[in-house]
Amino acid sequence: MRATRRTAGAPRPDPADLDHTQVDPTELDRVPPPDARADGPAGRPTSPPPAAIAADPADGPSGFRTWHPVGAGGMGLVALATHPRWPGRWLALKRMAEGYRASPSLRARFVQESALVLRVHHPHLVRGVDHGTDEDGPWLAMEYIPGPPPPPIGWPNGLPDPPLSLQRRTDDRTRLTAEWAIDLGLKLAGAVATLHARGIVHGDIKPHNVLCDPTGEPILIDFGLARPVRPSGVEARSVRAATVHYAAPELQTDPDTADPRADVYSLAGTLVYALTGRLPAFCPADQIPEQVRDVLTRATSRDPADRPVGVMAFATALADCRTGRPAAPAPSPATPGVGGLIVRRRPAVAPPGPSGMRIRRRPGTPESDR
Repeated sequence: MRATRRTAGAPRPDPADLDHTQVDPTELDRVPPPDARADGPAGRPTSPPPAAIAADPADGPSGFRTWHPVGAGGMGLVALATHPRWPGRWLALKRMAEGYRASPSLRARFVQESALVLRVHHPHLVRGVDHGTDEDGPWLAMEYIPGPPPPPIGWPNGLPDPPLSLQRRTDDRTRLTAEWAIDLGLKLAGAVATLHARGIVHGDIKPHNVLCDPTGEPILIDFGLARPVRPSGVEARSVRAATVHYAAPELQTDPDTADPRADVYSLAGTLVYALTGRLPAFCPADQIPEQVRDVLTRATSRDPADRPVGVMAFATALADCRTGRPAAPAPSPATPGVGGLIVRRRPAVAPPGPSGMRIRRRPGTPESDR
């Protein structure tokens, strides 16, 4: 199936005109092969660079020309780039920060991340283009995912819009409603299930690692802490770098015991933030919309045994919320908040209003993974 390319300059559809799409969690395992998705580096609509850019000789290591930094975190730096080998395409070029290149173990982890990005495919996972090593160390070229317009003040003219993370979208705009959060969760659950089917735990799901593409679709990025379900000692120690506010407790205390339920915790915590703008461990349960309160509270239990048994079970519970399963009773003032912490009960707030971004299915792409 082919994704529909959006014509440059065409008006964005009115969110009120977009309908939600029912997602069957049992069908999250089907994805068209990469060669069936034609637009962009790996199938997503993009804004092609001017012809002159693709024709210019590249001036950086390995032939890349970098145009603007777009992200930094952990041990990596990401820049907007082009390369003559992929004419007409914007790329996200990730490199190791200079201070980390001398570490053999960190270089090996970067190469492992690169191989994983190129090997695993799902409509809501970032798609790799190529990877390699040059005089500046290892590099990973990925599809570039511009955010919805307009770009922020000061962004250079002539470049595609900068990426927009779910973190920044939540901080800058209105919160998601429960229905839209369910759609978001189901799409990301399909992406995470693809990793789990290959024996991989993402290990760092958080709002900052979810990008919103120009049509509002969520894309999970950054496999820098991804690891096998049963890690070696070196991998277990490195996973302690996961973001503390979204990492499951077992990842912080005994990473050897962590399994896919750790990703369930982080995914649920990400949805809590998108709904409330509050860190999951410090969000009173009564601030979460009643429609999804019970599911998200259970999924962020400190004890893995109290969470859904896997991401597919979590997706099924979310889908049941949308199809009308009765909501859990309101918590008492002493009820633990999300993440199992006792928090001060605050006055109930009005349900979130309509969001400025509608999460919807990309045209021509099923809600599934391969």
